Amino acid sequence: LDCHHDPLWKRYELSDKEYNFIALGCSVTAGTGIQTHRSWPALLGNGTLNLGVPGGGCDTMLNNIKSVIDKKIRFKKVLMLFPSEGRRLYRLKKHGLTFNLPMLAPIETNQPMDVGKFNIFFDKDELYDYSNKKSKELIVKYDPKRDHKIIKRISKLLKDNDIEFYMSSWSKDTYEFLKNFVDRGNLLPMFNEEEDDSRGIDGSHPAESIHEKWVKSIEDQIGHYM
Repeated sequence: LDCHHDPLWKRYELSDKEYNFIALGCSVTAGTGIQTHRSWPALLGNGTLNLGVPGGGCDTMLNNIKSVIDKKIRFKKVLMLFPSEGRRLYRLKKHGLTFNLPMLAPIETNQPMDVGKFNIFFDKDELYDYSNKKSKELIVKYDPKRDHKIIKRISKLLKDNDIEFYMSSWSKDTYEFLKNFVDRGNLLPMFNEEEDDSRGIDGSHPAESIHEKWVKSIEDQIGHYM
């Protein structure tokens, strides 16, 4: 309540510095439910731009990397930790702006998307009704091949722009697809392949120790700039 926005909305602007790594993924990448300074992107060092989006899927990651390229943000490498299949962005227009709302397919949760806290554009009931409607739509239109096509588009985009990149996933199904599609040099070990059930403070997301173990396993492959 004591937060003042002036102007009410301001675009997120990146600094002019060059980043060592761009990190793309979902809540696991964003560091949800854990100490964010111990999330895997943070462990790569201060030169990492973390673009993880809680609830985000492959289309979220595609949008973000396209934006980074279009804005000519300078960076050396891209690391992508893909989520499970069945997530999707839905676009909602309001006040002349377009909002991309990430949602999970019902195979992951039988609840509508988390409407979150106070938002200057939407009230909770409005977001709840919209997300509930789209959750039902996802049941009918769910198709894992959509995610596979998007991953292929991301790979082509990066190759066409001569960008060094690495891919992995915490989802077995997604990782199996990556194994059959991604060149071995671009494929990182699976995140938490051992299925360690240690959890962060939220009781849901992988604990800090899992992030630390994964970063240690990929250091030689990706190089380290700490």
